[in-house]
Amino acid sequence: MIRDGSEYKLDQGLCEEVAHTLLQFRADEHQRDVLDMCDTLKEKIFDKEIRLSGKLLDSLAMQYTESQSWSKLLSLINNCEYRNCDPTQRTVSYIKKNLVYCFDTGVRS
Repeated sequence: MIRDGSEYKLDQGLCEEVAHTLLQFRADEHQRDVLDMCDTLKEKIFDKEIRLSGKLLDSLAMQYTESQSWSKLLSLINNCEYRNCDPTQRTVSYIKKNLVYCFDTGVRS
């Protein structure tokens, strides 16, 4: 669906639905594939200059946080600017609350 030449136009609404759908895959056996799809979606979003709505940013940030893919979350945040992103307070709070887990367990204690 997000490949070039698809019959679907890649826009913010479609990206929101794809990102939200990816959150439904909770099993560990799907985690690698889901992360790969999130990475592809993220690349397409920035390549096509699609604005990150609060819902879209929330879904991607949640996926990266839940899988503890801290470098991917950092990459997502580093690519966000006021021109291309509309973060919500909920997303910012969620990320802040979970950042403690990016530290080694010895540091957290």
